[in-house]
Order: sequence, then C-alpha cells, then structure tokens
Amino acid sequence: MKWTAKNIALCAVLAALALGLSTLEGLFPISLLVPLPGVKLGLANIVTVFALYQLGAGAALAILLTRCLLGGLFAGNLSAMLFSVLGGLTAMLVMIFLRRLPKLPAPAQRLRLIHRRRGGAQHRPDGRGGHHPWQHHGPGLSPLSAGRVPFHRCADRLHHRASAACHAAYPISLRGATMDKKDQIILQQLDVIRSMTENNVRRMGSDFWGTPFQDVGKAPAAPAKPVPPTADAKPGDAAPEKAEELPPPEKIEDLLAELDTYIGLNVVKDEVHDLINMVQVYKLREQHDLPTTDMSLHMVFTGNPGTGKTMMARMMARIYRSLGILSKGQLVEVDRSGLVAGYVGQTALKTQKVIEKAMGGVLFIDEAYALNGKSENDFGQEAIDTILKAMEDHRDDLVVIVAGYTELMDKFIHSNPGLESRFNRFLLFEDYTPEEMFEIFKMRCGKGYVLAPEAEPLVRDYIAEESADPSFGNARGVRNLFEHILVAQNNRLAKLPTVTREDLMTITPDDVLHARGKLDD
Repeated sequence: MKWTAKNIALCAVLAALALGLSTLEGLFPISLLVPLPGVKLGLANIVTVFALYQLGAGAALAILLTRCLLGGLFAGNLSAMLFSVLGGLTAMLVMIFLRRLPKLPAPAQRLRLIHRRRGGAQHRPDGRGGHHPWQHHGPGLSPLSAGRVPFHRCADRLHHRASAACHAAYPISLRGATMDKKDQIILQQLDVIRSMTENNVRRMGSDFWGTPFQDVGKAPAAPAKPVPPTADAKPGDAAPEKAEELPPPEKIEDLLAELDTYIGLNVVKDEVHDLINMVQVYKLREQHDLPTTDMSLHMVFTGNPGTGKTMMARMMARIYRSLGILSKGQLVEVDRSGLVAGYVGQTALKTQKVIEKAMGGVLFIDEAYALNGKSENDFGQEAIDTILKAMEDHRDDLVVIVAGYTELMDKFIHSNPGLESRFNRFLLFEDYTPEEMFEIFKMRCGKGYVLAPEAEPLVRDYIAEESADPSFGNARGVRNLFEHILVAQNNRLAKLPTVTREDLMTITPDDVLHARGKLDD
C-alpha cells in the first residue's frame, strides 16, 4: 500500500475505530469467566482483519501499534500496553499464517480461481453475468484506492465479495455444515465493519473524498425549486435559505386597546404608555436624522405573585414587535433552574441555549434574585455574566425582563454594577384591591358561567376573607377560589336527577358557601 494522504487518513480512522472497540471491550468483565491476566474479547482484531486483507500487513501493523500505544497512554498503565501489544502482534501473526495456508485461501483468491474456472465474466458467482462489481476499478486497484467509489460502499462490497466466494465454494445443501469456521468468522467480522462504517460515515455526512452520504434504500430527495437570482447575486453563490414565516405584527392601536382592558395595573399601564411614546419619538428622530440617546428597553418587574407580571411581559413582547424593535416577539420564561447547571462551565452553555431561544423576543427571568449565590461554589454569577454579555451584544433584538419581590429585586439589581447600568426601568405591580379581584372573578365567570345575583356578596366576602392572608396570591388566589367554587358546584349537580343547561352554567350561593366550608352537605 502506498502511503498517500487518503490512505493515511483511512489508517487513522481505522486506528480510532480499533481504539474505540478496545475501550468498549473493557466494559465486559471477561476476566471473571476466564481468570487470566490480559484476557479480552479481541474486538479490536476486527479492524486488524480488515486492514490485513485490504491494506496489507504494513498498514495493519501500523494501525495495531497506534491503537496499543494510544490505549496505554489513555489508561496510564504500562503493563496493560505491553499486554495489548504482545496480544495484538500474536493475533496478527496467526492471521497472517492462516492467510498464507494453501488449504485455506483467502476469499478474494478463491473467488478469482472460481471465476477463471467458470469462464470469466460469463459465469459470475451470482449467475447474472457481466462484470464483477469491483471490476471497473481496474487491475490491482482496491475499492479504497479508487477515487470514484464512495468509502461507505467499500465495506458493503467487501462483504458481498467474500460472501460470493464462500457461496460458490460450497454446495447449497452443505453450506451450513461444511463451511470453514474461518470463512464464517470473516463474514461476521466484515458485516460488523460494514455496519460500523456506515454509521460513522452517516454521522460525518460525507465520505473521505467529499461524496455526500445517502442512505441505501431511501428515495432521493425531491429537487428544490429554483430560487430566482437577485440583482446582487453572483455565479456560484448558494441559494438563500427560506426564512421562517412569522405572522404579521399587530397594530399598536389594537394592543393598546387590549392593554386598557386589563383590570387594575393603572401605574403599570401609564409606564407602558410612556415607554411606547418614547420609542415612537425615538424612531421619528432617526427618520429625520436627528441625534438620539441610548435607549434601554430592559425592565425590572417588582411585586407580589399573581399581580400580572408574566402577562405584562407577554404584552411587552407583542408591543416591541409591533414597534419594529423585535423581529419575532416571542416570550421565553425561565427561572434559576433553567439557567444554572451543577458543574463548572455548564451554566454558561445552558444559559446560552436559553438566550438563543429568546433571540428576537423577550427573555423573562422570574425570581431573578435567586441567581445571586450565597456561596463561592454557586454558579449563578456565571449565568448573570452570560446574560449581561448577550444584552450588550444583541441589544437590538433581545429584551430581558427580570421579575421578583420588590425588596429582593432591589438588592439584586444594586449588587452588580453591570445589572444596575443595564436595568434602569422599574415597573411596580401593586396588589389588586378586593374590588379588582372581584372583577377578575366575574371575568372568569364570563367563560361559560353565570354568577347568581344573590351569590355576589358571598363571593366578595370570600375574597376579602382570603386576601387578608399575605400569601393569598392576588389573581392566582382568585383563580384558586373560582376552582374551589366549581368543585362545590360539580358536587351539587352530581346529586340532581336531571341537569339542565342553566344548572350547568349557574353558580349559586350554596356553591360559594360549600367552598368556604360554611354549609354542610
């Protein structure tokens, strides 16, 4: 074998494959069955057999020594490396000896003899006549050295060639009983090599000569429709990829009308209106070539749970897209668990994936103060640094909104100069009043339910009683009360002999009293 660049690359891949098989066989406790030092399954010898028959003894020896030396270096055990080298050399010498035995010719030699005895190309072993599958390579050329044949086909053709030789050498009725053990082993090993080679080439996407890999048996992909060239296109330029189709941006007037329908949040609504006006004027100044100042769109939402922070973050994403600030307008919501990993170096990668998902939209970090680690081994600071870098690098197409309790968020923002400089817009979400929470309850009833007039004061009392607890949860608490009342209604309706449409829709005073625990069954 000539030591060309292609053959050297092939030997390197085979050495890596042999090293992988050698590492794999270490997972099998064969020493428990055969208590001898250095005993292995010998999976790496599969590669040696392939190299010996296709590349020659020199290449097989080089692959063997490379595999043994690298395996010893990785394992850090000199004795294991010596055992591996001696065992591999012994196995290879046995292979060479068996190959040269006159009574056991190689499958390729046996195929040529049978081919000559039967009259050449007219009597192929498969009975179809014509040229041999490898005959177009020319005399003395192996499929590995022929540049026209993709590499992933070689193992398959080698397996076919050996199979044809063994099938031709033995009658059909005697193949299973009289076929030499060596031929059976060779066929099995070649089958393993073929499957492993196809898997490796499939992962690479092409063979060693740059030929794209195509799965056997699959229909070729339909040709893509030609894209008309643009005026700036040059010959040889690749066709542009089809951009992801997004729905058209919403009208800012419609979004403002929807914002005004939200219950409560008067201070937040005013801040949002001011922000929209600022952005619109900023764009007008750009259109008239007037100087503009840096505009920070990153925000801090502070307030208790259930005050509408997530809902407003979604609205801000839609507003920013309508104003042309964001390209997509999606909301990606995460907390500490979605950003911080448990090992060094993994937090930055995990956070970067979240940022990539949020590009073109809003990254909403709930309870962001939890990123401030209290120990040196905490990786929250790594997530903060990654987010700050993304806010600087992608400030034109990424908005970050952090949210949490007021006091904790204030400490969080002022604990890091980078956070303090990038977040200068604070929106305080105040708790809902009892009247506002009652309006939220009625809004939920509007989705297929009717609150009986005599039940309204009972619901008001229920909300006032429960909201006195600091952990009530505002709108979330109202949702929980509504669900408790529905459970009481369902239990009442289940006892009725007949249920009408009106019964299914009406929430009665008894339902409210049952939910409060003030009425027995």
